[in-house]
Formats: sequence, structure tokens, C-alpha cells
Amino acid sequence: MKRKIMAMMLATACIGAGTLNSVATVNAAEQDTAFIMGDVNDDGSFGVSDVVLLQRWLLVVPDTHLANWKAADFCEDNKLDVFDLTLMKRTLIYGETDQPISPTTQPIGLNHTEEVIELLKNYDLNDYNEADREDYRRMFERFNKDGYFYAFVGSDNDGNAITLREDYPNAAIWLMPYANYEDTGILYHVAYQGKYYQVYYYFTDPAYSASNLWDYMEQRLRIKNINVFDEKYGIVDNSNDDQSDISAYFSIDDTHYCKVRTYEPEESLMNFLQVLNYEKLDIANNSIADPIVPMTAQPISYNDVDSAIEAIKNCDVSSYSDTNRVDYLKMFEHFQNDGFIYQVTDNELIKTNKERGTTLFPSASYEDIGVGYFVTFNGNNYHILFYSADEDVLTETDGIAAYLKKRMGRSSDKEIAVNDKTISLLFHENGQCYANAFVDENHYFDVIGAVSEEEMTEFLNAFTYEKTVF
Repeated sequence: MKRKIMAMMLATACIGAGTLNSVATVNAAEQDTAFIMGDVNDDGSFGVSDVVLLQRWLLVVPDTHLANWKAADFCEDNKLDVFDLTLMKRTLIYGETDQPISPTTQPIGLNHTEEVIELLKNYDLNDYNEADREDYRRMFERFNKDGYFYAFVGSDNDGNAITLREDYPNAAIWLMPYANYEDTGILYHVAYQGKYYQVYYYFTDPAYSASNLWDYMEQRLRIKNINVFDEKYGIVDNSNDDQSDISAYFSIDDTHYCKVRTYEPEESLMNFLQVLNYEKLDIANNSIADPIVPMTAQPISYNDVDSAIEAIKNCDVSSYSDTNRVDYLKMFEHFQNDGFIYQVTDNELIKTNKERGTTLFPSASYEDIGVGYFVTFNGNNYHILFYSADEDVLTETDGIAAYLKKRMGRSSDKEIAVNDKTISLLFHENGQCYANAFVDENHYFDVIGAVSEEEMTEFLNAFTYEKTVF
């Protein structure tokens, strides 16, 4: 109740914050003395009055002064803007100086809504990596506080229904924890009239005071180019010359919104929206047995390469569930036996996205043991993975395309030669281009990007990597 009252006070105090566009750079000298983060009025405590003061200062209200501006620099970039204000509000609501949710915590994949219900009712945090447990706890509690979650429904006059994609790799439903640019929510991969869509139902973040969904998207998600259609849908078009990529956002209620993404043309998206509806699936009134444990060991994300290497060297699996310890142990020991990991080499054109960190992948049905990174090149994002090939499959195949076909069931649309390497290319229906090639006798890379063949080829010509030995 106390937290709810505090949130209401903040909402009242921060009316109009969504209109803030100013960025004030502060050049005051760094303070050597300790201070309380958020205490901009320097009265020895952090409270609502500090939030109000910072808002007034950002709005350039006359005779408004910050006694300690550094206490408001939550983004740690030596400037104060609306993003510092947002983090300040989150800190006051949640009682933490850091953002409450780590951006590296992975979504949880499930196959049916019955499994979603079972997991939400009977989750066991001990089934997850210790570093991610608090993130998952917040996610589970957010759903359980509602007591329900949204699911899609809908069919047209011809009887064509929206259906869950049973053929989708790994999982068709994903529970998503809070991240830097994504809210807590649930994702469904669906099909309608032979076309594919992603349907997300999100919670809004109460720390953001926005007048409407479009203001919220700009503040929370940093999305600005929104074309409002029919006063209901906010259309965001990220298409390029080679691939359609369109999303539609719309409000459901005061605390939930929906996003629909597709790689189909805009006309198909609009037709889908006319059919799409939703229902609430109750959590509490469904009886279940034992807690749901992820079917396979999930990838583990680290802040950087050094942290991942340290985890490999320590080979400590005590914090993981009994179900997954063997898988993680095999992964760590495999890297130890190699004595190195492959890493992307940054250059003038390719830059590693350090905020996305480094991810280690255990062996799974359709994935080898590997390490992954995110990079940018010419304004596009790429996911780079270096995998250890399965020895048994290697002996039965010749070449990267044949290996992927036998190991993953992945087809190849064509092969090209880049820098004396044979590259297998796959242009997936999801709009992604996959490029694979062996880097040595036992390892191969997987480069993934929502790009054209020309853009992928350009990237591969600039792409270099190195062994990091430990």
C-alpha cells in the first residue's frame, strides 16, 4: 500500500513530464564528498521533493536551483535530462539506486498457454541462474499481481483463425522480463492465412508519466517515428528496400498495451489487426501439479567477455537448478578443453554493442555449444555466434551447408565465397539473413541480421575475429 501511495504521489507530482524535451549539460566540478543519490536539494534524504525539484529545473522554472546536480545524474553521462528524471522516479518507487531489472536476463520459452499458467503459479527461482533470479521474480510477480495474462483470439468470416505457430523453432510463447527498451510481457508467434505475426502483450512501466501511448513509446522505448492510424494504431515502419518490417502498437487498458510485428506488407498487417482480439486467461483458478522447469538449459548472459571467461574458468554450477547443472558443466568444460573462445574484432566499421554483453550457449536440440555477441555495422545490428561443431555430425558431413542440414535441419538458399571462405546463406521468412562458415576444423560462425544479401556480404568482407586464450 505504501508503494502504491508513493507511485500515486509521483504521478501527481510529475504531470507533464512526458513533454520534457530539453537536455541540460552541467559542467560543475566533480564532488569528492559522499552524497545520497537522488538528494538534489541536499537535505540529507531522497524523496518526492527531489523529484519535483528536478522536474522544475528541467522545465526551466525561474528561481529553481539544484543544490547537488550530481545526485540526479542517474545515467552517469554528466548531463541531466528526462531520462535521469525517469530513473530517479523508478529509484524512488522501487527503492533501488540501480535499474531494477538487468537487460541481459533472457526470456523464457514455453509451448502452450497451459504451461504459462503452470509456470506463473508454481515458479521456483532456484531453477534459474542466481544472477537472474531477482529479474524473474519481478516478472512473475507482475503477472501474478494481475492474476491473469492476455492471449490472442480471432477469426474472420471465412473461418480462418489466428493460431499459435506449432512449427516455430524452440518455443512459440515467450515470457519476457523487463529490459532497457522492452517492458515485461508475453510474446506469441502466430499464423493467419498462411502469414506469420508476432503478438506481444506488455505491461506499462508506472515510472513513466505519459499523456498517451505515443508519449510513452517515445520516453520508455525511444521510438519517435510513429504514424498514428485511425486514432488507435501507432505504426512503426523499420522496413528497408529488401525486407518489410512493420509493427503496430495500441493500448488495451491503462496498464497494458499490444504490439504486433510482421515482415509482411502493411496491407497484411492491417487486415490482421481487424481480426485480432484478446482474452484474459486466469492464473489463480487453474489447478496444476509440479512447477514447470525449462525443458533445456537456457543461455547465460554476462556483462562482458572477461566475466564470461571467469565463469568458464571457475566452472561453478552450484547456483543452477539440478536439472540443468550437467548441461552447464558440459558447456564450461568444453570451453576449458578448447582453452580459448572466439571474439569479434572491433574495427573502424564494426563495433561491439557492449550493453548487450556476452552470452554462452549450452548444447541443445538445435544449437551447439557457443558464444555470442551483438555488433553494429553501417547502421544495422548483427548477432554473431561462434559455435563448436558436433564431432559425430562432422564425421558424417562435408561442408557447412551439409553440417547445418544434418545437425539443425537448416537449409541453405545459396553459397558464396567471401575472403576465401565458403559461406552458406539462408534468407528466412522472419526477415533475417543467416550466414555460416567454418572458422577452423571444429568451429563455425553464425552471423544473423535483418539485412539484404548485399548488406550481409559487405559485412562479411569487413568482419574479422580472433581467439581469446585463457
